[in-house]
Amino acid sequence: MSKEEGQKDWRSISEEALSGMREWRQAHPKATFQEIEQEVDARLSRLRSRMVKDLAQQSAASNWSGPDGTDAPVCPNCGGTVRKRGKQSRDVQSSGGSQIHLERQFARCSDCGYRIAS
Repeated sequence: MSKEEGQKDWRSISEEALSGMREWRQAHPKATFQEIEQEVDARLSRLRSRMVKDLAQQSAASNWSGPDGTDAPVCPNCGGTVRKRGKQSRDVQSSGGSQIHLERQFARCSDCGYRIAS
């Protein structure tokens, strides 16, 4: 996903949270301050999770090309050639309490066996 697509999704999610909150408030005119706060937090949590996920996936650490544009970066342990071992999924819990699904690229140095995950 491009950065532009991600930002478009962020806008869409934030607009949905805003308009949905207005509708929720009309449906719950006697909601307490605490109930309003909980509803706002729940709706903004989705935007927060998406932003964290997108930004983590765009990390420089997830760039597996070497300085010369090759597909094999240099091992930080011995300087050998790092070979990709495929992507794996992982679910992490954010400090906000949301589960965030990340895909990570794994690799291993063919010389010393050092393992790397983006």
